Amino acid sequence: MHAHTTLAGLLTLATLTCTTTAQVVFDPNIGAPLSAGDDTLSEDLALGFSFPFPNGTSTTTIDVDSNGRILLPDSSASDFSETLGEFLANPTSICPMWDDISMIGVGDDIYFNTTATSALVTWNDARLFNDPRLFTFQVQLHDDGRIGIFYDSRSAHVGPLIGITGGNGAGDPGQVDYSRGGTATAGGDTVYEIFPLFTLTFDLADSWIEFAPDGSGGYDVTSPRLADADPYGPSCRRTIQYTPDGVGGYIVTDSPDAFDPAVGTSLGITDDDQILPNVPLGFSFPFPGGSTVTSIDVDSNGRILPGNAGENPDFSPTAAEMLALPVGTIAPFWTDFDIRSGGDITMATTASTATLTWNSVAQFHGVAERGITAQVELDVSGAIRFTFVTAPLWDGQLLGLSELIIGISEGNDAADPGAIDYSTALPLSSGATVYEFWDGAVDDLDIQFSLQALNTPKPASSWDLQLFGIPSGSIGAFVLIGFSNPNLDLDLVPILGLPGCTLLTSATVPAITVPFSGPTSNVLSINLGPNPNAIGTTAFLQAATITPGLTPLGIVLSNGVEGFVGN
Repeated sequence: MHAHTTLAGLLTLATLTCTTTAQVVFDPNIGAPLSAGDDTLSEDLALGFSFPFPNGTSTTTIDVDSNGRILLPDSSASDFSETLGEFLANPTSICPMWDDISMIGVGDDIYFNTTATSALVTWNDARLFNDPRLFTFQVQLHDDGRIGIFYDSRSAHVGPLIGITGGNGAGDPGQVDYSRGGTATAGGDTVYEIFPLFTLTFDLADSWIEFAPDGSGGYDVTSPRLADADPYGPSCRRTIQYTPDGVGGYIVTDSPDAFDPAVGTSLGITDDDQILPNVPLGFSFPFPGGSTVTSIDVDSNGRILPGNAGENPDFSPTAAEMLALPVGTIAPFWTDFDIRSGGDITMATTASTATLTWNSVAQFHGVAERGITAQVELDVSGAIRFTFVTAPLWDGQLLGLSELIIGISEGNDAADPGAIDYSTALPLSSGATVYEFWDGAVDDLDIQFSLQALNTPKPASSWDLQLFGIPSGSIGAFVLIGFSNPNLDLDLVPILGLPGCTLLTSATVPAITVPFSGPTSNVLSINLGPNPNAIGTTAFLQAATITPGLTPLGIVLSNGVEGFVGN
């Protein structure tokens, strides 16, 4: 079922009119093949005119790297490993798609063609190394210094560095977002965007960029404003408590917010897939399964084992593996984390508690801005508390393989009691194993109340959103819409009665009621209307429920969704 509403007129409250001054279209006159292969350099290609590179050097010939770069002659070898450091330090370059690209295959090649005033370089049916999926992109060099780049619709899976630079130790101006439309380099000769591989964040498929010299050594950069919708910020925190029942099992309940902002000191875990063994607790703790421990092993991938368990780090959670382990498991957020991309794992202890926090830790092939914060408290009594802060930012679509387990297990080949649903099952009496499993390829994470966009906002179409993890006992749900994000930590305003929550929208637009049944709402379809002047508008959305007793005010807030109205 769907709920429908119309915002066509309201979007004019914050409209930024976009005027497109140019458009790069694919030129089918691609010319002759260069017999490119894997990590090859096609050298001294004659342009037929003088072309100014970003550093000001004019040339009548170019070198073309099969790995998606255009270079001054004799300035660089082929390079398949794109890094920002090399991009800035090496000689000047044009990087339409610097990545590990192979041109080996039937019909795969780089083609070159020239006219009196322009040259085309086309990577036709290129592929990433060891990836069979094909894509095409084209660079158009003009004698007035303009650089046009076109990407076909098949390139959504790539993860390149795209940009131009004067190089030779150029300063880092910070990356741009080409999908947000035009920008300028303010007299600088460097502009770039990096798309992490496997994150499916490449948003220039079937799109284009044009770099035009501005007359002062910099560039005006034109590109379409592409629609986008991304989650951001924390939901109201949720704490789940596992209380020993005295006979080897647990009573599992929702608990008042137990997050401790005094997260302690870093454990010094700095590598991907790392276990820190034998971390002292300072007290005896009855671990799930019956053993009593005074130390723990901390897996960077979001799980805890008894001290000196001798197990390897594990980035691929499965229930079968957890149950078969010869030791118990505590899994506050067992998934494929990569701390090298951002975040930290910290620990604080008292005489009777130990608190570990995965603090804004990035997923493997993820980005720091989407880091996960989750905290676990171990109590001398055997009670365990999980507190979730930014769980809705978990991206199960990374690689299409990301999986997640939240729960505890006694291990030792225990029988599988079956996964539960934390959004509906609590309170619950369980044995020593209780967990929920999410397959990121098909499941939406609902451990916290969340708002998720199902598509992107475009004029003359419907923007679809849905609420997940609606708290049990809720009697109403609605979506707030505004045009700014106050990012107000409501712990700082205790009189409101929303501890653990953050206000993430200015709520300019009247709230929209969303029907629901159980933990998942109907789809909310927002009709944006046909107004092309809405392109460029950014809206900030946040969902709320009326849930008596869960917070002092009886209101629960979701994460935010930032929507950018575009093409």
